[in-house]
Amino acid sequence: MCLVVPTIISYSELTLPLPLPNALFLAPTATAWKALYPSQTLSDRVPSLPQCLYDLSPLHSAGAHRHLDIPLCLSLVAYGMWGLILEFRTLNSVLRAHPPPNQSYGSNTLVIGHRHQELCQLLQHFTVSLPSATVHNRQAPPVPTTTLESRILASLLLTHLHVSFNDIQLFAGREGDEEARRVYPGLQTWVESREARTALWHAGQVVRYAKMLGGIREFFAVAVYHASLTFWAYGVLRLGGERMNDLDHSGDENLLVWLYGDEVEDVKRFVALGSGMPCFSAAGKVARLSEPEKVMAAIINVLKGVDDNGSARDEQTVMPPLVENLSQLITELGSAAR
Repeated sequence: MCLVVPTIISYSELTLPLPLPNALFLAPTATAWKALYPSQTLSDRVPSLPQCLYDLSPLHSAGAHRHLDIPLCLSLVAYGMWGLILEFRTLNSVLRAHPPPNQSYGSNTLVIGHRHQELCQLLQHFTVSLPSATVHNRQAPPVPTTTLESRILASLLLTHLHVSFNDIQLFAGREGDEEARRVYPGLQTWVESREARTALWHAGQVVRYAKMLGGIREFFAVAVYHASLTFWAYGVLRLGGERMNDLDHSGDENLLVWLYGDEVEDVKRFVALGSGMPCFSAAGKVARLSEPEKVMAAIINVLKGVDDNGSARDEQTVMPPLVENLSQLITELGSAAR
């Protein structure tokens, strides 16, 4: 019997991927490869993952773009940030459920608040470092898929930073009625806060970039599902009782806040003050968060790559099982909101 002993690698030693340039792959002989190698590799040390978590400047140097796979590097940095967010969410959940008996809760709140602010700044810096995904005119070339996927990932991380998906899934009935009742008071407090409106905005950006992709798969379909859970929880907890009042103002377009558009003044006012009605567009009609069934239908169209006119961009493509299953879950959420 052979015993395999794993090699222990320090987290600080993890470096970002350094793919070999094409010239090295196409070298005709070993001698030619050896001659090309010094001119085709970075002279400086490849930046480590922990270094890029807090400082992305090494990825934007002149030499890095020639030798590093920048989209892949940015994805790895984003996944590293997810680890920090998960750590924050776990600590926050533990402190809320079991506050230390010999320590004032106020000091814990300060620590959690400081960490939350630090992670917000970290993710905002990361988002600014991503390539732009704004299309100014129809003649402009399409936004690269890697750029849209990076934007989806960054928006999903910011959403997770402002909402506990564990609580939302429990409220949706993942572990029964008793657990749903347990998390209900905390979610009621959350929906009245600026944190909830910030989560809505970033979840809307997940849908925005997914819509630009025109049909998504694998992990990015799960990202859209997480966004739909955020909309559903807010619509049920915050806006369900206001539905009739909202319908009376349906003709006032100034009240509508489009969650998958640009960050205009109406959006900033909604996030800061809660004024306006968050909404989407479904088949050319307004779908407000107070109408979860319509919102869920709009999200399903995004998952399947269906545009606002009701036609799919690629009708010959068979939907992956994951997308079909997530679409069914989202449909059930819309129906349960009644």
